[in-house]
Amino acid sequence: MQLNSFYSVLRFYHEKFDEIASTVDGAPLRKQADGKNKANFYLEGTDDEPERARIINPAVCGYLLHSKQAKQIERHIELFDLETEQVGEEAVFVTLGQPMMPVIPLLMDDRANYNEVSGLPLTDCTNFDVVYFKSELSAD
Repeated sequence: MQLNSFYSVLRFYHEKFDEIASTVDGAPLRKQADGKNKANFYLEGTDDEPERARIINPAVCGYLLHSKQAKQIERHIELFDLETEQVGEEAVFVTLGQPMMPVIPLLMDDRANYNEVSGLPLTDCTNFDVVYFKSELSAD
């Protein structure tokens, strides 16, 4: 049975090589587009099981972190090659519009099961005022 399973997987991979390669190669750009378009992000479940789905609502376009929080997850930022932007003396912005979008809410949203920091989720990333967020932003 194990050998048959192994050959079945190899046969499938051989028959669908181009389709698999295209899907895998295009995934980062699709995730980047999803982040820019504020697509649903599922903390649990999937779109085909709505009764079990936990979706970030309202959809966010990025997270604002205190510089101490950014320092706290610096290893993750480097490991996942996350794009960050310094937007004030003590504020760092992380947009979801980047290839590694799927890890950002899991690291930075306090609704995620095992987040590393509690960033401030932003629903409008076109023009935010750092002064406004300073009162809401705290270093964990």
